[in-house]
Amino acid sequence: PFAGCCMHKDLNMTKGGTKAFYDEWDKIGEGCPIMLPNRDNAEVLAAADSGQDVPEGLLNRALEKSRGSGVWATSLAGAILNNSCTKKGLHEIFREFIRAVLGRPYTFPGTSNTRYSSHQEAAEELIANLLLYLALLAQLAWKKKDSLNHMEQNLKCCLEDDKILTELAVLSL
Repeated sequence: PFAGCCMHKDLNMTKGGTKAFYDEWDKIGEGCPIMLPNRDNAEVLAAADSGQDVPEGLLNRALEKSRGSGVWATSLAGAILNNSCTKKGLHEIFREFIRAVLGRPYTFPGTSNTRYSSHQEAAEELIANLLLYLALLAQLAWKKKDSLNHMEQNLKCCLEDDKILTELAVLSL
């Protein structure tokens, strides 16, 4: 029998696994992992929390699009540490940090391209070197006078959330 390249099987496993995690978190009553809204959705959620009248459709969309997951964590890390647009992200800062700590060059897996296993590789990297990535974010915050931009803060939240770390561990397997 012919198995092909398996790229679609890999894609289906990743998408199906993420959905299964959502369903399982809800089933056991744990709720989803930490909410990770983008800037626009963060404003909508903050308005709703403060009691402002927010259209139900807009609020539901913001809630649905803000659910955190292991794949969302790898996407954030890829966008920050190895963005396909070299003018965005922390390419050189990341490479210099890794070279200083590990003594060798390293490039974070490119999660913005169409190579399906890149999210599994990114999950492996984040789990294997979790403390290194937390240290990078801490140093970055220190250099910015104790502040991170919205994406960097969301990545930090991912790396400190037990449910997302669980998803990353399973994704890396």
